[in-house]
Amino acid sequence: MIYLARDEQNLSLAAGHFPGLRAAQYLETIIPLQLDSLLSRVYLSAETLEGPLSAEDPLVIGGLKAHFNCEMCMLAVPLLNVKGAAVGVMALLAPLDQDTCVEKLSFCEALAGFLGSILLPERSRDKPAVRRRLTSG
Repeated sequence: MIYLARDEQNLSLAAGHFPGLRAAQYLETIIPLQLDSLLSRVYLSAETLEGPLSAEDPLVIGGLKAHFNCEMCMLAVPLLNVKGAAVGVMALLAPLDQDTCVEKLSFCEALAGFLGSILLPERSRDKPAVRRRLTSG
């Protein structure tokens, strides 16, 4: 899932995909930064965090958690622009009972670095074009 800064108080869903699920009907499209969620903590601190997907996190509103047959871990990585400022958050869900959270952390950070430095500087000029790039393919 990729959430971009909508304004100074909210993150907005730019892309989200789960094999076999219509993710859009389960994911919150707006995440208020004042909520104590993993996504808001990552955006505000500009640091990578991981933790179990909990019922308190806005991502599970709408019943997303009920569609997984095991406990899930969420890795959340800040998307930083070329100036080092957070412009969004990328999150990956993985089964909590495996070491996949640790194994996929490097991949997530590398991908987030790419997105932050290559795609997101265009965000202020052409938001629809960036969204199309993130959701295509």
